[in-house]
This record gives sequence, C-alpha cells and structure tokens, in this order.
Amino acid sequence: MATGDSWASQIARPMWLNKDRDASAWIHALASLFFSSYVFVVGLVLINVVVAVLLDAFVTSVERERVLLLNQHEMLANTTKAKMSEGPLDALTSTLLFFSSPLDLEQKLGKLFHRMDLDENLALSFEDFSKGLRYLNFTPALRISRDGFNTVTQGLLNADDKLSYEGFASMMKLEIKALTSRKALASLHSIKGPSQEICSFC
Repeated sequence: MATGDSWASQIARPMWLNKDRDASAWIHALASLFFSSYVFVVGLVLINVVVAVLLDAFVTSVERERVLLLNQHEMLANTTKAKMSEGPLDALTSTLLFFSSPLDLEQKLGKLFHRMDLDENLALSFEDFSKGLRYLNFTPALRISRDGFNTVTQGLLNADDKLSYEGFASMMKLEIKALTSRKALASLHSIKGPSQEICSFC
C-alpha cells in the first residue's frame, strides 16, 4: 500500500463506487477512512521523515569530509611551515652553498673548522663551538643554544662529547642539504600556494 501499486484500480475505485446499500456498507466506509488515512500518513508524512533522515545523514557525511579535508590541509601547512623554518646554523651554512667541487667544499669546511677551533685541539665542545661562532664576526652575531647544538650534532660527537673535524664536516654537509631542501620547498610553496598539495618527495 505504501508504494501505491494498483491503488486506484483495486482499492479506491471499488470502495468509493460501491453501490450496494446492504448492512455491510458501513464497513466500506471505515475501510475507506483507514486506507485514506494510511496513505496520507505513510505517503505524506513518513516518507518525508525518511527523506529528511537520509538528507541529514548525507549533509553530516559531507560536513565530516569537509572537516577531514580541512584538518589534512592544516596538517600539511604545519608540516610545510616546520620544514621551512630556519635552522640554527642557516646563516653560516649559506656561506658554504656555492662551491665548485667536492674538494672545494672540503677546503672551505677545513678553513672554517680551523677558524672556529680557537684552542687548536682539533675538537669542538659546545663552549668552543659557541665561541667560534662569535669569532666569525657575523652581524648579528651567531648564537646557538645547547639544545640546538645537540640537535645538529646528534650522533656526530666523539667519546668526549666533542666535535672532531670529521663530525664537523658531516654536520655541515647535513646542514647544507637541509638548507637547500628548505629553500626548494619554500619556492614550491610560494608557486603552488599554501592550500595546494606539495609534492611528496619534498
């Protein structure tokens, strides 16, 4: 009955066009009232309720997807911002970006290490490294915190918690790689815009 299949031919027409005037005529009237009210309630009320429920579920699903996409974009923006943030040695690393060959880079690193090794013991502690940075006469003066030093020298210190030339060279090469990656990522970010996805290899 809810679908209305054969409603007119099998139910409505026989009831309303019934010409019998016997004692059972009131039954047809009650049946007519029942079926009419049933069709009204089911067809006009309950179906609308079902449609409203389905529509609400659809709108909720769309809103959930929108919030999920916004969260993903926010996470991507935060990740991109973190990747593009400055490192503690960027000013120093920038002076090493332009070299003609690996040998040229090694020579630059050697000169820099010996300039920072003020006591000439071929190893840099945190205090030696901090003094060496100030000795380089950057404007403003270069400074690094203990946490920053521990971060950039992680796994590179010797048994005395000092940085040998080999560890210093490895550290600066890693800083060069990180700085060039951040510069490339910043260029891509400025071209694509903050709301668009940055390539996965970055």
